Amino acid sequence: MRSRDIIVGLLFFSAIGVALYFAVTLRGAAQLRMPWDARDKTYTVRFPHVGGLGENASVWVSGVPKGQVRKMYVDGVTGEVEVTITLDEKIVLREDCSAEIISSSAFGGRTIAINIGSPRKPELSESKPIQGTILEDIFTQASRSIGKIDQGIDIALDTLKDVNAIIKDVRAGRGPVGTVLYDEKVADDIAATTRNIREMSEDGKNITRDISDITSKVNKGDGTAALLLNDPDLAQRVKNTVKNVEDTADNAASISRSGRSIASKIDEGKGLIGMAVNDEETAENAKSIVRKTDKALDEVGRAFAEVADIAGKANRGEGTLGKIVNDDTLYNDLLNGINTL
Repeated sequence: MRSRDIIVGLLFFSAIGVALYFAVTLRGAAQLRMPWDARDKTYTVRFPHVGGLGENASVWVSGVPKGQVRKMYVDGVTGEVEVTITLDEKIVLREDCSAEIISSSAFGGRTIAINIGSPRKPELSESKPIQGTILEDIFTQASRSIGKIDQGIDIALDTLKDVNAIIKDVRAGRGPVGTVLYDEKVADDIAATTRNIREMSEDGKNITRDISDITSKVNKGDGTAALLLNDPDLAQRVKNTVKNVEDTADNAASISRSGRSIASKIDEGKGLIGMAVNDEETAENAKSIVRKTDKALDEVGRAFAEVADIAGKANRGEGTLGKIVNDDTLYNDLLNGINTL
């Protein structure tokens, strides 16, 4: 009997030893507390949701198990989850600490990871709750990424459908692009417009070239026109000539006033000319003169065309006028003419 009691006692204590071994191995020696050990610190962490976190789950500080989840409470108004945790009393949390729920392995399981905060901040009171966050696991992130890829594929397919519809319209000659590409009349009109623009551009280049040549000659002092612009004595003579013209204009104004007086008398039928103006036979003669005047204006129009042709020849140095612009030898003759005036 005595040896049997000894064997039973050994088995009993062996069972207790095995239980203690597994408790230490599975939960960590840091979480094993004896009654004589100091008490743990208790904190409350608030999460929008816990994503499968369970009671008795580990609480890690810097990747080391230093606490445990004791209980969880769901707020019926806000939907937040208040998680009560205990930490080793040696862990000092600061006011800027943070907590997040992470995956403890790639195949499931959740734990709370604590960041104790900056040592320069005051110590966090146990009565003040910690606002926590939750990190998505690999499978949730992959599922979300696949969803975004599906959305992108749908958008790409819709875009390809729109592009295909546009290509069909273009091939059918519908719309502005299809009309331009497949309507021969529009293509001919565009080609003609392009040719006209090219011709106008060439004409503009020629005009600019002629003006540049004339300006260059004037700046160099070539030709009579340049001498007219650059000779100060000639400029003074021109001013005198202009003064004489102004005096002549004043005389013309005086003559015009006299003419108005004469016209008034003619309108009243006074004098020989007045009788001629108011006589019907004379009026018929005046109409004949007007008709002849119209013909004369036509001749004037043709004369203007010839003047334009002469101006072109003058720019090219052809004829007498061309020599006036481009030949310095006529300058003295022009001075003699102005001196005579």
